[in-house]
Amino acid sequence: MEIEDVYRYFQRAKSIVSGRGYKFPKDFQGSLAKMSDPNRAALYKITDYFNTKWHNVVPDVYFACGFEMVPKFTYIKFFDPRIMKLYIHKDKNKKRDTELTKKSLISSARYVKNFMAINNINSFVVYCNCRHENKCLPVIHYLSNNIDGYFLTWLLYSQLVNLSEDEKSLIPYIMKNYRENVSKLLDVNSFLKKLKEKL
Repeated sequence: MEIEDVYRYFQRAKSIVSGRGYKFPKDFQGSLAKMSDPNRAALYKITDYFNTKWHNVVPDVYFACGFEMVPKFTYIKFFDPRIMKLYIHKDKNKKRDTELTKKSLISSARYVKNFMAINNINSFVVYCNCRHENKCLPVIHYLSNNIDGYFLTWLLYSQLVNLSEDEKSLIPYIMKNYRENVSKLLDVNSFLKKLKEKL
C-alpha cells in the first residue's frame, strides 16, 4: 500500500462524514510537500503501519472510526488509542453478526429444502416463484417464522423473488432495513453462493 492509497482512504472517509466529495490532487507530491511536518510524518507512519503491524486493519473502516471518535480528526490524530479500541469493538460485532447471519441462513435453507422435498418442488427457482392464495410463498414462510429476514432479503437482492407493492407492505421491517441487511449479506457472499448450490 502506497502513501497515495492511504491519503485516498482518509479523504474518502472524510467526504462520507462531511457529505461532500473530494478530488485527488493532480500533483500529489506537491500537496504532500505543502503539508506540515507533523501531518506528513503521521501519514508516512500510518502507511508503514498498514503495510506491517496493521496489515489486517481495513483503512476505510479505521478512518471512519477516527471521524466518529475524534472531533476534527486529522493526520496527527491517527494514533489516538480510542480509535483502535472502537475499530476492534466494531470488528468483533461484525464477526458476531456474520456468524449469526450464517446460522439464520442455514436454518432457513434447511426449512426450504425440506419443504421442497415434501411438496415435490424440483428446483429452488420454482420455490421462489411459488404462490399460495395469490401471495408469494417465501413471504408467507417469512411471516410464519419459517424463514428469517436475512434469507428473504437475499432472495429479493438476488432477484429470485419479485414482490408487488401490496406484498412489500406485508414486510415493513424487511423493506425498512433492506440496505443494512444487504450490507451484512455481502459480507458472506461466498457463503451464499455455496448455500445456493445446495438448494
